[in-house]
Amino acid sequence: MAVTTGQLTGADLTVDTPEMHHARAIVAPIDRDRLIVRLRRSGADQTAIAARIGASQSTVSRVLRDADGVAAAEPTALELIARHVLGQVSHEKLMPELFRRAATQWHEIEAAELAGLVADADYRILAEHAERVSPPPPDDPVVVYDVMREAANRLIAEFAARGRDAPGKWIDRARDVRRRVRAVSVEDLASQKALTAELHRERELLSGE
Repeated sequence: MAVTTGQLTGADLTVDTPEMHHARAIVAPIDRDRLIVRLRRSGADQTAIAARIGASQSTVSRVLRDADGVAAAEPTALELIARHVLGQVSHEKLMPELFRRAATQWHEIEAAELAGLVADADYRILAEHAERVSPPPPDDPVVVYDVMREAANRLIAEFAARGRDAPGKWIDRARDVRRRVRAVSVEDLASQKALTAELHRERELLSGE
């Protein structure tokens, strides 16, 4: 089972999912940089810090050049989402923090959704909030198209998971999704967004069966 925002349980945290691997890759360099600054401020020299954390001295030196910035930096939306996937930030704390960042860090929330780190329901709530608090940024054609393709791939994956009992039925439905994606012009962003919404609804209905 994939671990997604808002669906963590104690059992989930024992499973090394692709989402958790991705989340660890996000937070690891952040934690490393903060540890470097803490160790330096506690009196350790660069050589000792490098040896302790297993990094090169050039990495330690680079981080320490912006020590004040590292120490003062507020967690970004992407970091918070990753820590939630890892069970380090609760859903109750996560959502208000993302509301606060939605207007200025929407690209990070969108990237996390594409990576499967944000549940569909949470993403819709955040998108509605972002539209209310700020004018939407100009659409990036590449992002709009990628979001549509990702929605199609997720729906097809649901079909594949159900294909053991009646493969013909699910193969036909997967082919229909691919046909609908191919029929949308790469220049027609409105149609791409509409199809993305349709695919999300179909996946929700399928999950409820």
